[in-house]
Amino acid sequence: WGNLRIRPYLRATANLALVKARQGHYEEALELYLHCLERCPDDGLGARYHLGDLYERLGRLEEALRATREERGTGWVELPDAHYNGARLLFKLGRVQEAHGWLLQALVINPFVPQALRTKGKFSTLPHAPVDSPAWANSYADSNRDLWAGAPQKWLLQICKEPRLAKLV
Repeated sequence: WGNLRIRPYLRATANLALVKARQGHYEEALELYLHCLERCPDDGLGARYHLGDLYERLGRLEEALRATREERGTGWVELPDAHYNGARLLFKLGRVQEAHGWLLQALVINPFVPQALRTKGKFSTLPHAPVDSPAWANSYADSNRDLWAGAPQKWLLQICKEPRLAKLV
């Protein structure tokens, strides 16, 4: 990332990966992000934050969990998305007890996500909302609603109805 001559190439490659992912070309997007990480191991672009979702969309749940574990706690601010994603992946892998722990950490950071996931439509959100805000939860829900569909969403909503968590949510 310190080589200024390569930055435009890395940015263009990461942007192409983002477009490919939005088009549903997950394998191509994953390859492009991994290429960025090969060229820039310190990840000045934040490519690593996309790997877990792409692996999950490709059905590679163990790799998705590994990427999500690596993503968790990597920034200055603790972001809730890695915790929510990890909880979902662990649930899908049948590791429900471990998923509860990840979910509790996520709820402490942003308790608005379960409610946001209940909605069907897209929200208009601020691009850089605080991580503990309803706006951030809405943005997360817009990006991840399809990954939470079915049993994972039912599990999440059921857990959040537990009396000790209901107050938090």
